[in-house]
Amino acid sequence: MTTDTLPSRRTIRLQGYDYSSSGMYFVTICRQDRICLFGEVIGKTVGAGLCPALNDYYIKLSQYGEIIEEQWISLPNLFPNIILHEYVIMPNHFHAIIEIDTWAGQSPAPTLGNIIGSFKSISTKKCNKMDNISGQKIWQRNYYEHIIRDEKSYNNMTDYIASNPINWQSDDYYINKNI
Repeated sequence: MTTDTLPSRRTIRLQGYDYSSSGMYFVTICRQDRICLFGEVIGKTVGAGLCPALNDYYIKLSQYGEIIEEQWISLPNLFPNIILHEYVIMPNHFHAIIEIDTWAGQSPAPTLGNIIGSFKSISTKKCNKMDNISGQKIWQRNYYEHIIRDEKSYNNMTDYIASNPINWQSDDYYINKNI
């Protein structure tokens, strides 16, 4: 198949927006084929989990989920101009708020796409290494992003992240199957 016959992919990015500029972004990254790999939602256990507002629900991470968390937390080592905010690792997807600070000195500043691409690549390699395989896709090709423009939007996104485990069975990403 030649490049002129490949189907074109519709971009979901805001045209003309500089994704390396200072700002906050909400991102969702999905597991390949939405297969549950990163852990499971556990209910009715108070005082556990990744977000303090989970009430009676938390995520019990699998070894893969632990790799995902470790790689996410270590991203500022690669990109010193980012600040990680709230996040939650769900069984088959990941939500997070990331802040790019162009005043932090990395020049040129990486784009949100560079940061997410690095995260996906490194976490995939680590998961494959754990299984002693190569080439297994961990993540879907693209990711969803939302530019956080004000405090109300930030609060909405943090509430969404915190309540995601509680709403797991009604979540758009919920698929009741594991590998």
